[in-house]
Amino acid sequence: MTTVNDAFTGTTALSGNWTVFGSASGSLSCVSGLLAANADGESNKYYWSADTFGTSQYAKMTFTTLQPNNGYYGAGPMIFCDPSDIDGYYAIQIDTAIYLGRIESGSITNHGSYALSAGDIVEIRGVPNGADLDLSILINGVSRITYTDVAPHMGANTRIAINSYSTGAVFRGDDFEGGDYSAGSPDVTTGASGSAATSGHGTAAPVTSIGL
Repeated sequence: MTTVNDAFTGTTALSGNWTVFGSASGSLSCVSGLLAANADGESNKYYWSADTFGTSQYAKMTFTTLQPNNGYYGAGPMIFCDPSDIDGYYAIQIDTAIYLGRIESGSITNHGSYALSAGDIVEIRGVPNGADLDLSILINGVSRITYTDVAPHMGANTRIAINSYSTGAVFRGDDFEGGDYSAGSPDVTTGASGSAATSGHGTAAPVTSIGL
């Protein structure tokens, strides 16, 4: 079982544990001990290249400062990634919400969203359930979105990552952690605040309202 973390304590580039996906630009960096985008409009996707991970994975990070809805998006953790084509499952901030979704051969499928505030810790988990994959997003330790993918794309997708698209320069994140998950299937808990937890099962049509 492997668990990794990064507190982004440097002052310039990300550590050598991260590698830019082949088709993405690379302008994420460490600024004042936080993960930051260097400029508006950059597509930034970095995977953790120092280790590979197994069939149950998780990744989480703190969303210190949210990117405002001014034409740019924030970022977020990603699991079951294929560095060659950026496939995988993502949690990404858009305006004041976090989205759970999947990238498959360039097709983006959204499986739910939930309200997000600056300072929240967002975790995405994926745990096999027979031939299916149980996915969940937890915010501050409470499960807010769940989805069962009945046609999961895992296979050689052994990486975790930070994913963003057209990131705005306001976004800041911190305290990335991820790796092998072994505590069982994600729990489903509705918290005391915000809207009710969302859930789903099966497959969904690709969405075009967000770009990743």
